[in-house]
Amino acid sequence: MDYFNTVANKSLFSTSCPSSSFFVFYQDVWVPGVSSTYQSLVSCQNKVTEDAVVCASGISSTSNCPSSRCMDTFSIISLYYRNNTIANLVTDANTRYGTCAPFNTFVTNFGNNYVKVVNDKVGNSAQDAADNTKLAGRFQTKTNSPLLTAKNYMTASVQPLFTQVYGNLTAASLDSVFNPTSGVLTGLDCRLLS
Repeated sequence: MDYFNTVANKSLFSTSCPSSSFFVFYQDVWVPGVSSTYQSLVSCQNKVTEDAVVCASGISSTSNCPSSRCMDTFSIISLYYRNNTIANLVTDANTRYGTCAPFNTFVTNFGNNYVKVVNDKVGNSAQDAADNTKLAGRFQTKTNSPLLTAKNYMTASVQPLFTQVYGNLTAASLDSVFNPTSGVLTGLDCRLLS
């Protein structure tokens, strides 16, 4: 995570790409992701987060993808990769910031060594639910169907039994004995039951 912090705070780039020449670059904070797990390790530095949803047309235009934001690196590079426009990523970064070779190396390496691997092997449940070559698709295929079957069984068979038992207890005036919200159980009764 130390490396990602040098990306976020720009110390990795300060010699090759000084702030005086790369003004917009120093406004943005590039973090691996924006989940709470990542944020505890690599901070957004109190900037509003920005991801592939906001930057759907790419990062080159600051009017479509505003600057001075916390950039979700995984989300943004995934958009380029999934749209088969990964070759445009460095060009768009150069348009947004000017040519900062170390940053271009960072986004290229992050894309090739992490984003590509995760998208190709793991995928995500929203986009890859039907793709059994990816973990997300296999999970949907192997677990979703059995879980749905169990849920339907519980709803159709078990839930009516509970309704029937509750009805029988109520009809026999035993509801107050078995209903913990009725207030009949005393402190001693609760200790004996636990």
